[in-house]
Amino acid sequence: MRKRLIWQVAIGPQRPLWEKCLASVATYAERHGIDYHLQREPILRIAPKQSHRSAAALKLGYLPNLEKLAGLDRLGEYDQVALFDADVWARPDAPDIFEDVVRQADYAACVEREMPIIPAYARKLDAYARGQY
Repeated sequence: MRKRLIWQVAIGPQRPLWEKCLASVATYAERHGIDYHLQREPILRIAPKQSHRSAAALKLGYLPNLEKLAGLDRLGEYDQVALFDADVWARPDAPDIFEDVVRQADYAACVEREMPIIPAYARKLDAYARGQY
């Protein structure tokens, strides 16, 4: 049997909706027999050399959105590792995501910018990405 892990990060206080999202993913993992880890404290503390983010966004001195990369350290223990954003809502009827990944694949991703989205959201994603670094 394959060992599978879902890794999520939620450092510091979270919005109530995000707490519900985190709970939905934990329930999803349990339902499908997938190990689940929620990282609540920073591990990597990756700081940008330069950033276009606001001072408020940089107050921690590191980028919390990169903390999920700490989950990659578990690749030696697991056959498959999925890194989920904290704002992912797992529907109660959602199928096992690992079943849709070709077992020979070294990497699989859902790239938001390639999803069918409305132009206003595409502009928002572009501005967010440019503001990160």
